[in-house]
Amino acid sequence: MVTWYPGMTISDVEIKIVETAYKFFGENKTKTAKALGIAIRTLDSKLEKCNNAIDEVIELPKPTITKDVVSNLEETTYEQ
Repeated sequence: MVTWYPGMTISDVEIKIVETAYKFFGENKTKTAKALGIAIRTLDSKLEKCNNAIDEVIELPKPTITKDVVSNLEETTYEQ
């Protein structure tokens, strides 16, 4: 399911639909294009837009693990 949020454009929603369908069909372009009712060339173009959109996402810094976090993890007990 693709969800729309305020601030998303039609293009943003289209990208999510194509991306979701492509993953659903195991990255099979033929099945994806057929399900979406578009040509494989059109799908390729839309997948390129998906890749460009992903490239525009700002990467967040990776969390750092401090000694405190490690010692807390070591002290934690888990019940089954």
